[in-house]
Amino acid sequence: MERYNSVVTSLFDQALLAFISDENVINKNLNAISLLPIRIKQKIRYFMSKRGMITDATIQYLLDSSTRSIDLSQATGISDKGVEKLSVCKYLTKLDLNSIKGDRPEITTTSIVKVSQSCTFLQVLYLRRCSNITDNAIISVAKQCSLLQSLNISGCKLLTDLSFQALGEHSNKLSTINFSATDVTDMGVLALVQGVCSRLLQDVVMSHCIKLTDQSVEGLCEFCDHLTILIMHGCPLLTELSRIAVEQMSVNAGIHNRQVKQVSWTIY
Repeated sequence: MERYNSVVTSLFDQALLAFISDENVINKNLNAISLLPIRIKQKIRYFMSKRGMITDATIQYLLDSSTRSIDLSQATGISDKGVEKLSVCKYLTKLDLNSIKGDRPEITTTSIVKVSQSCTFLQVLYLRRCSNITDNAIISVAKQCSLLQSLNISGCKLLTDLSFQALGEHSNKLSTINFSATDVTDMGVLALVQGVCSRLLQDVVMSHCIKLTDQSVEGLCEFCDHLTILIMHGCPLLTELSRIAVEQMSVNAGIHNRQVKQVSWTIY
């Protein structure tokens, strides 16, 4: 019976893949798609997202109030207009807007603020190289999405220390953050690591942050007791003091039977 179910599932998936392979067919049947059972619509949304086929014009027909996760990282036809339509997904927990290649200026603060206000159960938010995201977006996420656990804001060059201060004040469940290639300074990082998430932060990626100094690394090693991954390549102001801080952190982790999985940085 199990093998039979597997074959049926495979045939079903192949039928859906054949259906979405023709964009003209999709565009002519958008209303019909919106009326499909949730399980089928989820499959169509998944296949379309993996092929970068979701656009501002189609996304609303693929969503419903039960949508928990959506990957728009390959959807080059998505802008603020499409992202704002996610506001109907009241129980959304994961939103992936990472740019696969190059910057993504069409996603701005406007849509992220609206999503954060409507999708307050958000736990995972990826915004890599969404270059028009400003502090107001991250401040809104920090205040509205109290369950936030994982955040990728790498390459969001308009962000300042204000975003990190907001995360430090409000994001008490944050355990993973990537803020590589941002203009954050030591002040922002220290506000984050001394904030409400200090005891939960485990994975921190802060490569190519040219304004960070040893103070940031020392702060991370001192205040984040559960840190297991720290990646800091391309930070030219880091010195031998950072290496010493990391070594001491590793020693302390061993004393408390905690494993440091990965630490890597560039030697200048």
